[in-house]
Order: sequence, then structure tokens, then C-alpha cells
Amino acid sequence: MSIRMDKGNVTTLHLYGRRLNSATGKLMGDVQQFVAGSAPHHAIERNLNGNNLDDGPHRVLTGLWARAQPGDITSLTLWTKSINEDGELEGLVQVQAGKAPPNGFEAELVLPRPFVVTGVAMRANPGDVTHLKALFSILKPT
Repeated sequence: MSIRMDKGNVTTLHLYGRRLNSATGKLMGDVQQFVAGSAPHHAIERNLNGNNLDDGPHRVLTGLWARAQPGDITSLTLWTKSINEDGELEGLVQVQAGKAPPNGFEAELVLPRPFVVTGVAMRANPGDVTHLKALFSILKPT
């Protein structure tokens, strides 16, 4: 996930993902990028993608936190879990872009097992992330 704000509006949002093979419970294929916002191809302020994870390619998004100051995303944190050999989720890992805010995050969303994030929406006012919404699905082993 990558994000940018301008004058309090979320103008650029990039999501990265891979297809899930329902027969094996593993992610497959190349990473695809999905872009949204009023300036979807603008430079970004905070970037977290598969390159930020050091423990393998089979991780799914299970939560996110965000904080802003006027005009900028200052902190973005993603929570991920691994898909184990049985297709279950395990091993919560936090990755962060930007420094940790002294007063916590303005918006946070962390899903319990077996839910995974499949889409994200965000709204901001100048200086604040006001709304954070996620689409989710259940990961069931076959």
C-alpha cells in the first residue's frame, strides 16, 4: 500500500496484491498494482509493499493504521500474517513507513483471524485521517 495526501485530501492510493490459489492456499503470479485517487500516478509519501517484508511471499494484509498532519501522511503501518502449509493464518508482523506518532494513530483497523483485507478506502480532513474502511474476506483452508 502506498499513499499521498494533498491539502488534506487523499489524492493517491496504490494497493499491491497477488492472486490467491484456492486449491493450495498460496499466493501466486506477479504482484499487481491497483491505483486510485484524484492524482493516481503522483509521487507518494508513504510506501509499504512486499519489499518491506522479509519473511516470504505468502503474506496477507490483516490490518492498517494511518496518521496525517496538514497535507501529509506522516505514518502508515500495515499488519500482515503468513499463510501456513495448512492454509491457516499465523505470525502477525507489523511493517511501518514514517515515524511512530507520539499520540497514536488517527485511524486503525485490525481484523481477527480468518479475515483478510481485500480493499481499502480512506478519507481525510486537513491534518487528520478521518475515515478508514476495508473490504474483507474470509480465508478458509480447503
